[in-house]
Amino acid sequence: MYTFSSPSRTQLVGQYEAVDTGGGALAWSPDPISAIDAISGGDSSTALFYAVRRAILEDPERDDILVVFSDGKENSSPQGAREDVLNLIEQERIVVFSLGFGNVDQADLRAMSSPYGAFLGVRPSLVGLFSEVAARVQSIYTVVYDTPVSFGSHRLDMRVRISRGRRVRHVATIEAGIDFARQAYGRFPMLPGTVVELTDFTKAPPETLTYTVLPADQAVTGKDSLFAFAIEPSHACPGPDCTIVYQGPYGQGARDEDGRVYFPAEPVVGESWKDPISGEQFTLAGFETLTFFGGTGQKRRYRCAKITFPGGTHWFAPEIGLVRTRDSSGTTLLELASPPCLSDSFSGGCQVR
Repeated sequence: MYTFSSPSRTQLVGQYEAVDTGGGALAWSPDPISAIDAISGGDSSTALFYAVRRAILEDPERDDILVVFSDGKENSSPQGAREDVLNLIEQERIVVFSLGFGNVDQADLRAMSSPYGAFLGVRPSLVGLFSEVAARVQSIYTVVYDTPVSFGSHRLDMRVRISRGRRVRHVATIEAGIDFARQAYGRFPMLPGTVVELTDFTKAPPETLTYTVLPADQAVTGKDSLFAFAIEPSHACPGPDCTIVYQGPYGQGARDEDGRVYFPAEPVVGESWKDPISGEQFTLAGFETLTFFGGTGQKRRYRCAKITFPGGTHWFAPEIGLVRTRDSSGTTLLELASPPCLSDSFSGGCQVR
């Protein structure tokens, strides 16, 4: 449980666990009431997004349900905190239940809850809110369906039977292979709808190279039934240099439509292979975390595979592909222009996260 007003006054009050008391009933251990009663009145500051981000990042497993009670409008979090939190909720798939009482910004609470949780409205007081949230949390069920289909969007009929007089809210989605694809290292971006821009410093002035993963209906099934998506070098299309390439997830790596390896399925430091695009000998030298800044001061960190070749070094990030190239003298030749527009599904559409 966290309390928050300004960032400096945001703190973890305590940790509490819901335990079974028998007959399906749950109770908090230890009882948080005394800690809640001891919370002093706040000031006019509300660092809502700072507190939510901290609560998510300080949960090691990040598999808990986050409940947000707010009585004020956001006015104290650092610049960019709202976008960071919404991206984090999407990326980590955090279930957020939010409630407001008093003068709150409903749009902010809805934005945090809309992906996987629920906004429970604005109430005149705290009376009954804890019991209502507890009832909601205890009624959540997750149904997992394992599909033999490799990739793509599919329709799944799900029927829920409930007793008379009860109501149920459910969300059913299936994106076969999407998590698999997001974790894969490839030479190019991975999911349809994704757009990645690289700055080419070998040109004067530097030029922007744009790679777009085309819609899933333009993918192909190549050798070994490999599903490969079409990647368009948008900076060269249309034109004589417009050559579509194909790439599909292959374990933790990627292959083209003919089964040639862009990145091995089980990467092992020291392993070498021939790159099907350049023909050069690639060797996995290790992994390194890189930070890239966007045009608004935002930054993103990526755990990249560091690949050496006779002329220098490449860095590849999961889902994004190539993010940096340097020659043997250490001069940067290519680099990710800004945090990219990444797809959330095989049906396309993307956001910076």
